[in-house]
Formats: sequence, C-alpha cells, structure tokens
Amino acid sequence: MTAKTNIRYRVGADVGLNSLGFSAIQLDANGNPITLLKTLSYIHDGGVDPTQNKSGTTRKAMAGIARRTRNMRKRRRHRLNQLDRQLYQLGYPVDDVPESEHGLYEYWNVRSALATAYVPDKDKRDRMMVMAIRHIARHRGWRNSYSRVETLFEDVEPSDQYKDLKQRVETRLGMKLDEDMTPAQLVALTLSDRDENFMRVRTSTKYGEGVLPSRLMQSDNARELRRIFTVQQVPEDVWKPILRTVFHCVSPKGSAEKHVGTDPLDQTQKRALKASLAFQKYRILNVITNLRIRRKSEASRPLTVNEKQDVYELLTTAKEDLEWLDVCAVLDIERNELKGVGTLTHDGEERIGNKPPVLDTVIRLHGIKNTKLRKMMDAWWNAATEDEQAAMIRLLSNTVDLDKVRDLIEYASPIEFIDGLDEDLLTPLDSISLPVGRAAYSEKTLDRLSKRMLETEDDLHYAIRHEFDVPADWKPPVPPVQEPTGNPAVDRVLKAFNRFLSQCEQQYGIPESVSIETTKESFSSIAFGRTLDYERRQRRDKDNQMRAAIREDMRKQLSNGGSFKVHDYDIRRWEIVQSQNNTCLYCGATSPRFSFDKSELDHIVPRRGVGSDSKRTNMAAVCPECNASKSNVPFAVWVHSDYAREHGITMNDVIARLTSSRC
Repeated sequence: MTAKTNIRYRVGADVGLNSLGFSAIQLDANGNPITLLKTLSYIHDGGVDPTQNKSGTTRKAMAGIARRTRNMRKRRRHRLNQLDRQLYQLGYPVDDVPESEHGLYEYWNVRSALATAYVPDKDKRDRMMVMAIRHIARHRGWRNSYSRVETLFEDVEPSDQYKDLKQRVETRLGMKLDEDMTPAQLVALTLSDRDENFMRVRTSTKYGEGVLPSRLMQSDNARELRRIFTVQQVPEDVWKPILRTVFHCVSPKGSAEKHVGTDPLDQTQKRALKASLAFQKYRILNVITNLRIRRKSEASRPLTVNEKQDVYELLTTAKEDLEWLDVCAVLDIERNELKGVGTLTHDGEERIGNKPPVLDTVIRLHGIKNTKLRKMMDAWWNAATEDEQAAMIRLLSNTVDLDKVRDLIEYASPIEFIDGLDEDLLTPLDSISLPVGRAAYSEKTLDRLSKRMLETEDDLHYAIRHEFDVPADWKPPVPPVQEPTGNPAVDRVLKAFNRFLSQCEQQYGIPESVSIETTKESFSSIAFGRTLDYERRQRRDKDNQMRAAIREDMRKQLSNGGSFKVHDYDIRRWEIVQSQNNTCLYCGATSPRFSFDKSELDHIVPRRGVGSDSKRTNMAAVCPECNASKSNVPFAVWVHSDYAREHGITMNDVIARLTSSRC
C-alpha cells in the first residue's frame, strides 16, 4: 500500500487498565482537526489468569510459579538421591532406614538427641545420623542463592526466625533457655511439653499456626548439623562433603549474561559493567572534560591536556572519596574559580552529593572491613595484571558463575585466590558490594574514548566523532517500539500501539506528533490497579468521616445544639477562618467586626482572571466590606486602591498576617 505522504495528521492514544484507545486525526493547514482517519479500541483482560480473577494473578506469574516449582522439585529429587548415594558410599545404612516407618515427631527427637549427647552404639548412631541428615536436607530452610555453600561452614549470628522460635518456646514453657540450643532441641522440648495428642510443627496457611513460626534460614540448620557432627565425632573431611550436598543449590550467577545489550558504536562488543575500571576511568575523564577554570578578569576556559592528566592522576589514585578542594589544589586555583560540574552554589556552598568521581571499585576492595581479607586482597590486586583485575571484578559482581569459568585462562589467577581463602573469609568476600548496572558502551569503546579525552583536548562529544567517524548529530539508536521491556503491562500496550502506528505510517505517512494519555495504573498489573483503587476508597472514606466530624462540631458550635444544615462551603470557610486566627486577611479586622458569621470567601486572583483557580492557596476569608470593595479585581491591583489606603491595607501587612497564621 502506498502511503499518502501529503496528509497531515496526529496520533493519540488513551491507555487504561483493561483497554487501549487509538485515533489518527487529519489536520488542515492551520493545524485544526478536520477528519477522523482511523480509530481503534483494544480490549484485553490484563493478562489475568482465568482461575485467579479474585487475586488478579497473571498468567505469566502463574506460569513462573509452576516453572520454578518444577525446577525446585527436579533439583530437590536429584540432590536427595545424590545425598543417599554419598551416605551409602560412606558406609551409612541408607537402605535400612526407610522413611515411612518413623513417627511424626521422631525426626525432631532424633535430631535433638544427636545434638545433645554422643551415641555410643555405632549401628544406632548411624541410623539416627541418616534420619537427621535426610530430615535436614528435606527441610533445610532459605539462603541467598548468590552466597557460597562454604559460608555455612562457620558460625554466624542466629537469624530472626530462630530468635522468634526461641522466644515462642520460652513463652510457652515459661522459662529461659540456653542461647546455643539448636532448632530441633527447641522443637523437641516443646513437643515433650504438649498436652494434646497432636501438635503442628510447621505453620501452614491451610492448617494453621505451628511451633515453627516460619521457614528457618539455612545458617540455623547448618549450625545444628555441624553441632551433630561435632558431638557424634564425625571427622571434618567426612562431614564437609555431606554438608555441601545437603545445602547445594544452583547459583544464578551469570544467568543474565545472555541478555546484555550490545555497544551502539561497536555491535561486536557487549556493554561494560559499571563496576569495571574501564567505565570508571571513562566517567572520571568525562567529568574532567566538563570542568572549567575562570580566573578574575579572564574568560572561562577548559582544562589543558596537562591539567587534565594531573587531575586524572589524582582521582584514579585516590584511596578514599575526595572533595573539589583537592582538585583545586592540584590545579593551583581558588575554589570559586572552578566552574562546570564543580561549580559552587549561589551561596558559595558545596552542592549536596556533588563530589569528584573516583575509582569506586578499587576503593571498596581496599576498604574491606575484614583485616585479613583486606591485606590478602591488596597484595593480590597490586601484583595482578589489568586483565586479571577485570576478571576479579566480574567474579565479585556476580555476572559470571565461578564454576562455569574455571577452565578459562583469564580467570585462573582470581579463582586461585578465591580457592585459597579460608572458609571464614568467604562470607566477607561475598558481602563486597560493587557498583551495579551496565554502561552504554563496551570496555573496548570506553578505553578508546578515555584515551582520546586524556591525550587530546576533545570532550566526550568530539571524542566519539573523531574515534568512530560519526556525524555531529549522532545519537545512540533508540530501541524499536515493540522491543520487550520486561514489564508485561508495558509490553502489552507497546505491542498493540506499534501495530496501530505501523498501519498509520503505511497508509498516511509519518504523523506530526504522537500523544499518549495514561492513568496512574495503566502500565501496572490488574492486582496493583485494584490496590490503588482500594487505597483511594480508603482515603475517600477517611475524608468523609473527617468532614462528618467537622460538620457535627460546627453544627454544635453554630446552632447551639439546634437544627443547622452545614454545607461543604461552610466547612471550607470554617477551615480558612480558623487558619487565619479569626482575622480578616486584608484589613486585619477581628471580633466583633469579623467572625465566622461575618466572613466571606474571596478569590485572591478572581475567577475571571488568567491563572485563577479555586484551590486553597487562592482563597482568603475576609470581611464583607473588603470583599465588596475588591470585587473582581486582583488583590495585587486592589491593594493600591483608595479603599485600601484609607483602611491601611498594605501588601507587607497581609504577608505578615499569612506568615503569623502558619507559625
């Protein structure tokens, strides 16, 4: 179909929670609408699962729950089978301990007994060990899957869930318990004190509350399992592989690597990490090229190449955050002579949060709180090459899975360093927080731009032009309208909108403009939209209750208990009179000349005037005389009238009355 390129038209879209409205309107030479070219209404169900209309859960969410459940059960089955094989190879009687023969509470009693005292009978001890290990493996609790399993080899602070369990047991038994009791010992102690024949152990939404208020953390169960191994005299080289299998989980590290976008200046390269040194050096140089120096009686000028290199040396070797005063010291200038991004406020103060950029990643690695790990990291970092440092940053940023890159030569040195750490150092290593996100360009592009800005007088704009031979008006390509954003509600709208725009462009040419009108919940889920609607109803009901209370209070005060109808206008007038301390805002009259009965509301800027409205900020409670004199004249004009002069009304007095009423 050939497009009618001589047609002037605009496209409009109205986005609602369950519908979309599109229209294309033709314009005349003056830009006035003359013809409705195309209209479309698109009705959808918001992606809500038909079986979940009450909760508003979407089909995508239900599919995600089902997928994760399938994966969890599959991995759990594989892990438990692997655990049984491992126990069998270690000589434990796995086949002699069928799970179906044990009572409901026997597992908890066995775990408690193993953590309390050594069992001398080897056969009995091995059977009890199999029961305890299996039970913990099936109910191991929660752990951040980004953390290594080795972090469970050392004691950590008990979780809030464990503290809640201990407090519940102490309240139930009416006694203070030891701080080092395991979860199984707490549960077994509660079960032994029960009056009824049956007591729920775990809390369930279907069956009610149990002894355990919520799912414990894996650190709590790992501490109990290590206690059992210690009490039962299991060697460390035996229990560590068992504990690894019990608490093994698939790491999500590196799973997002395949979704990383490409560099718009080099499509063969992936966008760089913001934690990478390449990006942080690029950011430093981009800021430096935007600095200006303006001395007295001189024009503002950018930094010279030598000055840029001096500042760059300062910022890239900093061991802590710097101030702009440090930059001025290197440039040998006064603080007020530094302009650009380092400009002071009008009051001569530093701008809040405005500090010169530094190598955040290096500072955070050199600022590790654990002294032993910090010294080891400093020694390795100083001896490592730039490629090895970049590989370490990728490992610590959780963008690659350590187990998947063990065979790559570029990761050999950082992996050797991590593998050589003691188990008590893995937890502080995992707690290192590096800058998150991705830069717009790749490390290769960032290095080229940084080199150009450092060695020449180019800023970022000219560096891109000279390095990549792009025109002066070059901008990074905008993603297509229909490209998924990751938000199902937004993707649903964009997909339909893209179809409508494509059809209009094919038939009528490119529109002059596109206008989109949305409601607050248009790009959110049905469930969130219902939440917003519920909150609005709650606020409306609260306002209605407050107004009813005000009406009742006013009725009692104004009618002395008699019959008196109070309108919304009266409530508004009452509030404004009270906020003005029962004083006419214009002339300052008080009782008996001015009171609620003798007050009127006036628009400071009349309703007929430009910029007028009926908001509280444009309303004043005044006496009838002032209101009659002012009439439809703006207050700024009326304050110079003969009436105002005769009654001593001035702008300063009115402002003073407003200020005093707000104090």
